[in-house]
Amino acid sequence: MAGDRRDDDAGAIAWPGFVDILSSVLMMFLFFILITTFVMYSLNAQSRKKMEAETQKRIDVAVSAEMKKKIEELLAGKITPEELKASLEEDIHVEPQKDADQTLEQQNTALNMEVEELKKVLEQVRGEMTSGTDQRTEIKEDNSLVILYNKNDVNLSDQTIAVIEAYLDQVLQKAGGRPVAFRLITSDNPHAQTLSVSREISLARSLNVRNVLIREKVAPNQVEVEYSKPQEIDSGYNWLKISVAADEN
Repeated sequence: MAGDRRDDDAGAIAWPGFVDILSSVLMMFLFFILITTFVMYSLNAQSRKKMEAETQKRIDVAVSAEMKKKIEELLAGKITPEELKASLEEDIHVEPQKDADQTLEQQNTALNMEVEELKKVLEQVRGEMTSGTDQRTEIKEDNSLVILYNKNDVNLSDQTIAVIEAYLDQVLQKAGGRPVAFRLITSDNPHAQTLSVSREISLARSLNVRNVLIREKVAPNQVEVEYSKPQEIDSGYNWLKISVAADEN
């Protein structure tokens, strides 16, 4: 009986030592796991930051702001790759057409504004055109007849028509029956609202003079209408010159 008690006492004494050793081993193992976990977490965080930085760099270089936003949403898990693909395919078809429609609409709007503005200018000029009651005529040294108009006059006065007819008779008599070519020259007016307005007034004047020549039996193909760069005659640009030359044929 005494021997059994000694065995029990020895076992009781040995048990605390085993527990201490086991506890130490467990603590060391847990400490190792903790250190390993911390190291792996640090390495993983650094690797993730590096990958994110590299991805961000590639995104900044390769894609637009809109694409960047979509890729960020993909990386954040807000959209799936299939949704991103569908969105990109839609943008490929929609965006060019949308941009083209917007550009065309802007161009049409600008063109309509220019046309309306030009119409207003032309209507204003036409309203200012008079019947030509105050005109002067001059014979120049080169034997040309110059008609000096008052502002936007386009029609010929009876007196101016009579001067043109008398001038024409004189030229034809001097030509002695030879064909005569007539040049109706007008100057662009730098003070006009636009070049188109200046040309419209010049053309109206030229056609009125041309009609007088044709009525006096001058062949239409013998009358040529010309425009010159801005040139002053008697301190103005409102003139028309009838220049004549004998036909070499």
